[in-house]
Amino acid sequence: MIGDILSLISVIVIIALICFLAYFVTKKIGTNNLFMGNNHSNNKMRVYERMILAPNKSLVIVKVAERWLLLGVSNENISLITEIDAEQAKVWSEKEQISPNFADVISNIISKKGGK
Repeated sequence: MIGDILSLISVIVIIALICFLAYFVTKKIGTNNLFMGNNHSNNKMRVYERMILAPNKSLVIVKVAERWLLLGVSNENISLITEIDAEQAKVWSEKEQISPNFADVISNIISKKGGK
């Protein structure tokens, strides 16, 4: 009788442990922290915004070291569209601020680049 209870308790503990491990691994894989070593406080590269234009085509705002870049991304290619200056990048660098409308920011960048 006591052996049956201990067997039941051990099975419950093992199932709980498997569930915890499954949750932990999927959380870490989902944020790329377990295998990629991403720790946003130490990263020199980070994607701040992505705008999907068409299937498999998008615009991406990336910070690499201290440079802000607007990239065009597709299945076949990644192209540098423009480098964003520090003043224009303030909308992404101030984390306390509410996220800006991506389309408005891109329009602003394009109009400033075209005006120079």
